[in-house]
Amino acid sequence: MILAAGTLGGVVGMMVAIPTYSVLRIIFREFMINIRKKDILVD
Repeated sequence: MILAAGTLGGVVGMMVAIPTYSVLRIIFREFMINIRKKDILVD
């Protein structure tokens, strides 16, 4: 992830990639937890 951002955006891209990746990972994790909770409640 960092290497790809470094290739595309240089040093600034690398610095932006780390917090962006972290935020997207947290959002995805929370989304998946909510989906699983709904599946459990439906069954």
